[in-house]
Amino acid sequence: MKVIKDIEAGLLNSQPGRAITQIIGKPGTLRFRLARDTVGVMAIRALSMGLSFAVSVVLARLLGVREFGLYSLAMSVLGLLVVPATFGFPQLLVREIAAYRIKGEWGLIRGLLRFARRTSLLASLGIALLGGFVLWALSDRFSGEGVRVLALAFLALPFWALLQLSEGKKSL
Repeated sequence: MKVIKDIEAGLLNSQPGRAITQIIGKPGTLRFRLARDTVGVMAIRALSMGLSFAVSVVLARLLGVREFGLYSLAMSVLGLLVVPATFGFPQLLVREIAAYRIKGEWGLIRGLLRFARRTSLLASLGIALLGGFVLWALSDRFSGEGVRVLALAFLALPFWALLQLSEGKKSL
């Protein structure tokens, strides 16, 4: 622990360290913590994008062109349909739960979560049923594999929407 503090002190006392301290402030200040946390979030996002790219490359190699195209289609349809299915609740939950937590209004948090889950579940089921009907009506225009993959995407939509709500709630 002392070694880390010595390294930190040495870095802060160097010329680049003093310049950085002038720009973002001294350790412990709000400005410093915001800068540190921003860099941390950027690193996590960059790592996430890199891993996503690596997984896509591995899947493309393992699945082949046609199967990876079907996988990409299903994921794109899911990503597109989850937005109206969640009604913007993930962002709302982050904001409102934080405010309710500060006020200690636990009943309002439970009610908001219940309302968000029910509304998103009903909306996602409706969108999935409508999508399934459209897919059935246009099934002669798609290959058998394409119909099965899209049907699975529609079946996964309610679960995906609830997962998005859960992620919005956990980000507090």
